[in-house]
Amino acid sequence: MIENKSKRKLQVRASMDNILEDISDKGSSVSQKILRAQRSLMRVSDLEEDGVKIWRKDYDANKRYKRNTILKDNKNITYISKLPIYDTDNLEIWQKTNEFRPISSFRENRCVLKSIYQAPGQYKKDTVSMYTPDEISNMLANNDYYGYIQNGDWFELDTAEMTFKFIINIDTYYNLDKTFGNRPHNIDLILKEVKRIDGNVVYPPWTNNTTIKTLIDTSSNNPRIERGNSVPVILGKIASDDWQNYLPKFVEGSDGNGFDPEVTAHIVDKIKSVPTRTFIEPKPGSTESIDPIGQDNGIAYNANLGKVWFLYEAEIMGYSIWSSDYDAMTCTQYPIFRKYTNRDFIWGRYWSSYPSITSSLASKPIYGNIYFFEPLMFSKNHMVNRNRVAQLYHPLCGMRFV
Repeated sequence: MIENKSKRKLQVRASMDNILEDISDKGSSVSQKILRAQRSLMRVSDLEEDGVKIWRKDYDANKRYKRNTILKDNKNITYISKLPIYDTDNLEIWQKTNEFRPISSFRENRCVLKSIYQAPGQYKKDTVSMYTPDEISNMLANNDYYGYIQNGDWFELDTAEMTFKFIINIDTYYNLDKTFGNRPHNIDLILKEVKRIDGNVVYPPWTNNTTIKTLIDTSSNNPRIERGNSVPVILGKIASDDWQNYLPKFVEGSDGNGFDPEVTAHIVDKIKSVPTRTFIEPKPGSTESIDPIGQDNGIAYNANLGKVWFLYEAEIMGYSIWSSDYDAMTCTQYPIFRKYTNRDFIWGRYWSSYPSITSSLASKPIYGNIYFFEPLMFSKNHMVNRNRVAQLYHPLCGMRFV
């Protein structure tokens, strides 16, 4: 909405792209023109009569635009000027969030925050990065993020050795953590890709080129596994030291070699309902599983997953296949996974995709075989069990930004 001199509000978001597209139309098909005509709510003259200026030329960083001037940048994104006058400079239009508001109904995804590691405890924001962590946090707090950030945009965060690409998912769940008071709007950052800064091939810390270690120890020797009849299934919390010294340490550590503290200051615990299961200590000398039933048996409401967490099957697939109905009942599918090619985790310089482990446990037979205490894994959009994974694997995991 924009406000003219008489304070009459005008609906512009749905039609601005069409109006500016018509100005520079170089031969659209008949169907495209009909579609734009159906979507348009007003004519250019209607806007100009109400004090709105349509800028038909390229954006000029050295020009002083009047308030309510509508224009496009070189990425075909439509903006409206918010202030009547401001300083000239060399910044791109998207870098002036206080002066221009994006009003496009859609745009291509892009990196909105890139933090570059320079030395222990020292980071800088790359020039291609659009916003600072505080700016994005304020957008969420004020419920004023539309057009600035959207699902599918991403953060790129460096550590001393690696770069992590996290895909944005906005308000898939409302935030229940009270670290910053009542701040329900949030971004769940889903880790999609990891690569070494020096370009070399790198292996996850729980594996190397000759040996695969156990990321999730499902034996009774794992002291992190709680015993009881209704234990919340949160595999990230029972994962090995190799995991705890990886992403959780990059978020919560203080050695200056993890993620930028300006980013991690906005990472909070994810509160979510999760399936429960019975875990019983086997009798001495017994080879039985600590999970004697092999099925989820209920729901733990508002469990704390911590600051870094594995995703559940239904958060990825949208429904349960080999997990349980309890898993599906407590999950919402993240928007990025509606495109099935996003369900592969990318590791290394060659864009190799590896199997992904989840926080869900098998509650149904996998390919006719019954398993007890078996974390579900994806491989090329197919479910597999760990004894069929011969090479590297990585959790589909995330962290919550407010």
